[in-house]
This record gives sequence, C-alpha cells and structure tokens, in this order.
Amino acid sequence: MYDVDGIPDDVTLTISCEDDLWIGRPFNVKIETKNDSDQAKEIKLKTEIKSSDYTGRTKATIKTEVIDIVLQGKESVTNVINVEYNDYGEKLDDEGMFAISVIGRVKGSSKPITREDSIRLKQPDLEVNSEVNGSEVKLIVEFENPLDRPLTNCEFHVEAPKLVKPFTVKQEDIPAKEKIRREITFTSRSSGRKTVVVELDSKLLKDIDGRVVVEVKLGETEED
Repeated sequence: MYDVDGIPDDVTLTISCEDDLWIGRPFNVKIETKNDSDQAKEIKLKTEIKSSDYTGRTKATIKTEVIDIVLQGKESVTNVINVEYNDYGEKLDDEGMFAISVIGRVKGSSKPITREDSIRLKQPDLEVNSEVNGSEVKLIVEFENPLDRPLTNCEFHVEAPKLVKPFTVKQEDIPAKEKIRREITFTSRSSGRKTVVVELDSKLLKDIDGRVVVEVKLGETEED
C-alpha cells in the first residue's frame, strides 16, 4: 500500500546507535527495516554517514553502504554498519558530530522513504587540579590519548580572567594510548576565587578542555 504522496506507508526505517560514544573508538550504526504488510517487499537501502557541524551542514563522507534486501510479510531486518576510527579520524569536525541519512526505495513505489539522524562523539577528559602558594598557581594537568596514533602539534591554552593574561604552552607529542601529566605554573596578578580553564589542541583532537577553581590570596604563602 502507498499513501497519497506515493511513499509506501507499510515499510518503516529506524536508525539507532549506542548512547556512550567516544572519539577514538569504533561505533555501530543500526538500520532496522520493517515490512508491516502481508506481501513481500524488495527494497534498496542507501546509507550515508558524513561529518557535520552543529547546524547539521554536512562535510566529508565517512562511509556509504548500499544493499538490496527482500522482506517477507511482517518481517524485519537490522543491518549494522561498523565505523572504525580510521574511517572518520581525519575527517571529523571539531565538534565530533555525524549526520546519518538513509534512503529506502521500495520496488513499485514512486517515491523513496527517507530517514535522518545525528550523533555526537564525546571528547576525552582533561583533568585539571591546582596548588596555590601566595601568588604562584600550579596547574596539574592529566590527559590520556584515546587514539591509536600519537597526537602532534600539541598546545595547552590557559585562561584565568583577572588572574593572568591568556597564554599558551607547547606540549611534546603525546604517544598513542599514553597518559601524560603536565605542570603549568603562572603568577597571579590579583587575589580572588576564579575558574581556570585549560584547553588542549592538537592536529587530530581539538578543544579538549578542563577547569579548576583556585583561590589566590596575595601576600600569603604556605610558610606564613
């Protein structure tokens, strides 16, 4: 059966994905196709996964899959598309977002069935702790590279409004799957309780940030 616009109303498509997705790890996209009629259906499915920005504008193509399926009456089937880091690593936008589109063409129908969805990969954690001694603020930054390849062109950017002007610290390459610990020290120019933001940028991973609240009391040191 077909509805008034020529799109079959007895074949449905559903896109699903895991909830806990992290940059650097593989993930699966599941496409369920269901035939609600009593008659067999021949269907051609085309799935495209592309990187995108927060507005939904697509960029690089990550993966394309075209398959032909035959569903008997009341039958459903789920196709799983595996996406590895090597598929998306160098094509991913800074925001870690993907757009998924599925087009299903049922034999005998005049118009396709379309479904769209989007997913966002989580960034790895950047842990920031602090030690304050008078005007001296020491930041202890810990980070684990989740990728199977080293991070190059690494920089830490530090912002602490009213305490210090924004500054950048170069960081050596971070080996694959390795955890680093870096100490960053600055001299505060004022007292107060402020939030310090540390951001890690590299060639492959960008805008990874962590923060810590510090309280500076000028003129007071641990020896006082």
